[in-house]
This record gives sequence, C-alpha cells and structure tokens, in this order.
Amino acid sequence: MFRLVLSCLVLGAALAKPSPGEAYGEVPEISPRLKSEAQPLPEPDSKERASYTLAAGSYSVTSPNYPDNYPNGVYRSYTLQGRDGQTISISCERFNVESHSSCSYDFLSVNGQRFCGFTGPNRQRQHGRFRQHGGSGSPSGDQCCGVANRASRIIGGVQTEVNEYPWQAGLVSTGGSRTWCGGTVINNRYVLTAAHCTAGQSASGIQVLLREHRIGTSDGEMRFSVAQIIDHPSYTSASGSGYDFSLLKLSTTIDFSSLSNRVAPACLPTGGEFSNVNAIVSGWGTTSSGGSQATVLREVTVQTMTNDQCRRAYGSTINSSMLCAGVEAGGKDSCQGDSGGPLVTDRQRTLQRSSA
Repeated sequence: MFRLVLSCLVLGAALAKPSPGEAYGEVPEISPRLKSEAQPLPEPDSKERASYTLAAGSYSVTSPNYPDNYPNGVYRSYTLQGRDGQTISISCERFNVESHSSCSYDFLSVNGQRFCGFTGPNRQRQHGRFRQHGGSGSPSGDQCCGVANRASRIIGGVQTEVNEYPWQAGLVSTGGSRTWCGGTVINNRYVLTAAHCTAGQSASGIQVLLREHRIGTSDGEMRFSVAQIIDHPSYTSASGSGYDFSLLKLSTTIDFSSLSNRVAPACLPTGGEFSNVNAIVSGWGTTSSGGSQATVLREVTVQTMTNDQCRRAYGSTINSSMLCAGVEAGGKDSCQGDSGGPLVTDRQRTLQRSSA
C-alpha cells in the first residue's frame, strides 16, 4: 500500500483575458470562484483522465479523498490548458510522497518531471498546456506511513540501518536508557506495545524512546512521557489468554512534519490473512536465550504461518488474537526484550504492522 499526500494550488494567470462563454473544442471550461477561494478541480471520470480549460483564477487539486486513504492502484491525470497568452503555474503547499532517487514508486508528474519525497513543484509555470499525473498511491492524513529509511533496500540483515524503521519505539523506565520492551508508533499520539510489557507499571514510570539506534549513546533519540496505559479489555495474563495488546498514550504529540521521516508511523493492517508471508521483527532484545541485550537495533526476517500450523507446534493455547511467525529450520527469532515491538510485513513497498 503506497502513501501519497498532496495538496496543490493551480493558478491561471491571464495576460489576455478570454471572452466569456467562448468554447474551446470539447474541453470544458472551468471558471474560478471568488478570488480569495481556490476552486477544486473536478475529479476525473472513470477513465481516470480529465482535460480542462482554465479561466483566470485559482484552483486546487488534491489526492482522492484527501486527507484520507484511497484504494491501491489509483491513478489520476489532468490536462490543463489556458488561452493564448495565459500562464498556468502549480505549487504544492503539502507534499509527502514515498521517497526514491528516481521517483520510481509514488510520484507526481508535471509535464514529464517527476516529484516525490517532501519536495513538490513550487510555482512551476507553463504557457498553454499543462499535464499533471499522479502515480498510484494512497494518502494517509498528515504523515506518510510504512516507509522505511533504507539506503541499500536489503531486508533481513542482523543490524538495521540508522532510523531504518522510523516507527520503532523502546520502553524504558523514566529517566533510564535500557529498554525492556519494544513498541510501534501508529500515529502522532499512540504507541502500540504488548500488555505484558506494561503489567504492574504506572504511566508515570514509563517513557518511550523514539529515533533511537544505539542504546546508551546520544544519537538524536527522543524521549516521550506516557499519559495513559490502555490494555486490551480481554487481556488477563501473558500465559495464554491472548489479546496481549496495550496502547500507550503519549503526553505530547509527535510532530512528524519536523522529523523528515526519522519518526513515522507503521501502516495498520486491513482485515485479511497474513499467512505464509515474510515479516520483519526488530528490537534491542537479547541475541540468544539468557544472553546479553543488544545495544544496536537489530532485525530478523521470519515467515508467518496459519494458526492451525501454530497449534500443531504449540497446542491449544494459540487463539484467534494471536499470530505466529518464525523460521522452520530454527535459529532465527525474537528474544527477551523484543516483546511488544514491531512485526511488519512488506505490502507493495510499504510496511504494515501485523502483530505485537
């Protein structure tokens, strides 16, 4: 699931004002509203393409259902044309598209020039005809979700890249630096973790570390206090009751816009099966049973399985609120200290959180 968030302003600046009501072939003419109000351009039809002739004024175009999500694979194309002597310019006041060196994934294309990442067109001008295309994607409100900061695009290494998984959180005692559990940023106010990680804890005794990579080293990490612990109402214990989920409400919101994707949420999964797919576990847990805790964030790739497969291995303690993952040959797994942290699956180049 891609993520695309954009809000752009299109200006038709008339040097030669068109005659009222003058037709231009079969292309509909769009007239502006009041000068202080930008008129939204109509959505393209079922063919996903639209052509308009613009009278002088201000117009706006946004990703479909902005700022909410739209389905995968959506494409939009606008061809905008002005009269003789009319200049069209476009600027995007909010632009957040999956970053790539050649904009191969999500993108906004204006007259053949692609834009992605956080930098959109700024007063790009064109005399006469103007083409704008949106690559397939879906917006997610104020912040793109599920985009890893991966230079090599290699998944499954032992040690992660710095801030590779910007949704990674670590739970520490207030004022402490040693994590005992992990967590996942899911929006600008909540971190998802495991209920057994917060058992016996008070909100005032927990802090959440974000943008952390090497424990015990000042490398740009951020510390957030917790205002409230919200356990799943059906959770009773870690011994097999299931529903081992807990939400940590942060005392202050995360300002994603100032963090350049160094802190960002994972995408929450939609309903459906996550069986027999590769998933990534990350955390600062021990690297062997009873061993010492990792000081640098590590990751491992495992494969999910059906609950029936899991029950055959672990018995009837597995219920519908659980998800199993591992490596059949053994040797790879999460360990002590990784509890509550992310287990994410790669869905069309963004990462969705599957389980705690």
